[in-house]
Amino acid sequence: MTRNRDFSTNRSNSYQWVIMETPFDSDALSDFSDSQGFAGVMNDSVYKEELKELNEKLREEYWRIVETNLTERQQQVLKLLATGMTQIDVAKILNVNQSSVTKSVHGNTDYGKKNGKKNKKSYGGANKRIKKLVDKDPKIQAILARIAEIKEELEGF
Repeated sequence: MTRNRDFSTNRSNSYQWVIMETPFDSDALSDFSDSQGFAGVMNDSVYKEELKELNEKLREEYWRIVETNLTERQQQVLKLLATGMTQIDVAKILNVNQSSVTKSVHGNTDYGKKNGKKNKKSYGGANKRIKKLVDKDPKIQAILARIAEIKEELEGF
Protein backbone atom coordinates (compact mmCIF):
# COMPACT_ATOMS: atom_id res chain seq x y z
CA MET A 1 0.00 0.00 0.00
CA THR A 2 1.35 3.43 -0.99
CA ARG A 3 0.83 6.50 1.13
CA ASN A 4 -0.07 9.74 -0.51
CA ARG A 5 2.11 12.48 0.91
CA ASP A 6 1.56 16.20 0.42
CA PHE A 7 4.90 17.53 -0.90
CA SER A 8 3.69 21.14 -1.14
CA THR A 9 4.67 21.73 2.48
CA ASN A 10 7.75 20.71 4.32
CA ARG A 11 7.58 19.56 7.92
CA SER A 12 10.53 21.83 8.73
CA ASN A 13 8.36 24.86 7.92
CA SER A 14 7.13 24.84 11.50
CA TYR A 15 10.58 25.45 13.00
CA GLN A 16 12.66 27.18 10.31
CA TRP A 17 13.27 30.91 10.46
CA VAL A 18 12.40 33.22 7.62
CA ILE A 19 15.47 35.24 6.61
CA MET A 20 15.17 38.69 5.11
CA GLU A 21 18.04 40.71 3.64
CA THR A 22 18.21 44.40 4.48
CA PRO A 23 20.74 46.90 3.15
CA PHE A 24 22.94 48.34 5.90
CA ASP A 25 25.91 50.71 5.92
CA SER A 26 29.08 48.57 6.07
CA ASP A 27 30.83 50.97 8.48
CA ALA A 28 27.88 50.86 10.86
CA LEU A 29 27.78 47.08 10.49
CA SER A 30 31.46 46.74 11.38
CA ASP A 31 30.89 48.90 14.46
CA PHE A 32 27.75 46.94 15.38
CA SER A 33 29.55 44.43 17.57
CA ASP A 34 31.01 47.30 19.62
CA SER A 35 27.65 48.94 20.34
CA GLN A 36 24.98 47.84 22.78
CA GLY A 37 22.97 46.01 20.13
CA PHE A 38 20.62 47.20 17.42
CA ALA A 39 18.93 49.84 19.58
CA GLY A 40 22.33 51.36 20.34
CA VAL A 41 23.11 51.61 16.65
CA MET A 42 19.78 53.27 15.89
CA ASN A 43 19.80 55.77 18.79
CA ASP A 44 23.28 57.11 18.24
CA SER A 45 23.16 57.85 14.51
CA VAL A 46 24.44 61.42 15.02
CA TYR A 47 27.46 60.09 16.89
CA LYS A 48 27.98 57.37 14.29
CA GLU A 49 28.09 59.96 11.53
CA GLU A 50 30.66 62.01 13.44
CA LEU A 51 32.68 58.86 14.17
CA LYS A 52 32.62 57.98 10.50
CA GLU A 53 33.93 61.45 9.60
CA LEU A 54 36.58 61.29 12.32
CA ASN A 55 37.73 57.88 11.13
CA GLU A 56 38.06 59.26 7.60
CA LYS A 57 40.10 62.22 8.89
CA LEU A 58 42.26 59.85 10.92
CA ARG A 59 42.87 57.74 7.82
CA GLU A 60 43.89 60.88 5.86
CA GLU A 61 46.27 61.98 8.62
CA TYR A 62 47.77 58.49 8.83
CA TRP A 63 48.57 58.50 5.12
CA ARG A 64 49.97 62.04 5.42
CA ILE A 65 52.44 60.74 8.00
CA VAL A 66 53.27 57.70 5.87
CA GLU A 67 53.89 59.78 2.74
CA THR A 68 55.99 62.45 4.45
CA ASN A 69 58.05 60.46 6.96
CA LEU A 70 58.70 56.93 5.71
CA THR A 71 61.05 55.54 3.10
CA GLU A 72 59.73 54.88 -0.37
CA ARG A 73 59.93 51.10 0.23
CA GLN A 74 58.00 51.37 3.50
CA GLN A 75 55.33 53.43 1.74
CA GLN A 76 55.03 50.86 -1.06
CA VAL A 77 54.73 47.99 1.40
CA LEU A 78 52.10 49.71 3.59
CA LYS A 79 50.01 50.78 0.60
CA LEU A 80 49.97 47.25 -0.79
CA LEU A 81 49.19 45.71 2.60
CA ALA A 82 46.35 48.23 3.02
CA THR A 83 44.67 46.82 -0.08
CA GLY A 84 44.34 43.47 1.71
CA MET A 85 47.35 41.71 0.24
CA THR A 86 49.41 39.29 2.31
CA GLN A 87 53.12 39.81 2.95
CA ILE A 88 53.85 37.06 0.43
CA ASP A 89 51.75 38.82 -2.23
CA VAL A 90 53.57 42.09 -1.56
CA ALA A 91 56.95 40.35 -1.73
CA LYS A 92 56.11 38.88 -5.14
CA ILE A 93 55.02 42.28 -6.51
CA LEU A 94 58.12 44.05 -5.19
CA ASN A 95 60.37 41.13 -6.17
CA VAL A 96 61.81 40.72 -2.66
CA ASN A 97 61.72 38.08 0.07
CA GLN A 98 58.80 37.98 2.47
CA SER A 99 61.22 38.68 5.31
CA SER A 100 62.09 42.02 3.64
CA VAL A 101 58.42 42.98 3.76
CA THR A 102 58.27 42.03 7.44
CA LYS A 103 61.39 44.10 8.17
CA SER A 104 59.92 47.10 6.32
CA VAL A 105 56.89 47.00 8.58
CA HIS A 106 58.29 45.74 11.90
CA GLY A 107 61.98 46.59 11.65
CA ASN A 108 65.01 44.45 12.25
CA THR A 109 66.11 42.84 15.51
CA ASP A 110 69.70 42.58 16.64
CA TYR A 111 70.31 39.75 19.11
CA GLY A 112 73.87 40.78 19.99
CA LYS A 113 75.56 40.77 23.37
CA LYS A 114 76.32 43.83 25.43
CA ASN A 115 78.38 43.65 28.63
CA GLY A 116 78.21 39.86 28.47
CA LYS A 117 74.39 39.82 28.43
CA LYS A 118 72.07 39.02 25.58
CA ASN A 119 70.71 42.25 24.21
CA LYS A 120 67.67 42.24 21.95
CA LYS A 121 67.39 45.56 20.14
CA SER A 122 64.86 46.44 17.46
CA TYR A 123 65.51 49.21 14.98
CA GLY A 124 63.84 50.58 11.89
CA GLY A 125 60.39 49.58 10.76
CA ALA A 126 57.40 51.61 9.70
CA ASN A 127 55.23 50.69 12.71
CA LYS A 128 57.70 52.00 15.27
CA ARG A 129 58.26 55.23 13.32
CA ILE A 130 54.53 55.83 12.80
CA LYS A 131 53.80 55.22 16.49
CA LYS A 132 56.32 57.87 17.53
CA LEU A 133 54.99 60.37 14.99
CA VAL A 134 51.34 59.74 15.89
CA ASP A 135 52.07 60.28 19.58
CA LYS A 136 53.47 63.74 18.78
CA ASP A 137 51.05 64.83 16.02
CA PRO A 138 48.51 67.39 17.34
CA LYS A 139 45.95 66.77 14.56
CA ILE A 140 45.87 63.04 15.16
CA GLN A 141 45.80 63.46 18.94
CA ALA A 142 42.80 65.82 18.64
CA ILE A 143 40.94 63.31 16.46
CA LEU A 144 41.71 60.44 18.83
CA ALA A 145 40.60 62.53 21.82
CA ARG A 146 37.25 63.33 20.17
CA ILE A 147 36.73 59.66 19.25
CA ALA A 148 37.37 58.73 22.89
CA GLU A 149 34.86 61.38 24.05
CA ILE A 150 32.17 60.07 21.71
CA LYS A 151 32.71 56.48 22.77
CA GLU A 152 32.46 57.55 26.40
CA GLU A 153 29.20 59.39 25.68
CA LEU A 154 27.85 56.34 23.84
CA GLU A 155 28.37 54.17 26.89
CA GLY A 156 25.59 56.19 28.53
CA PHE A 157 23.00 54.97 25.99
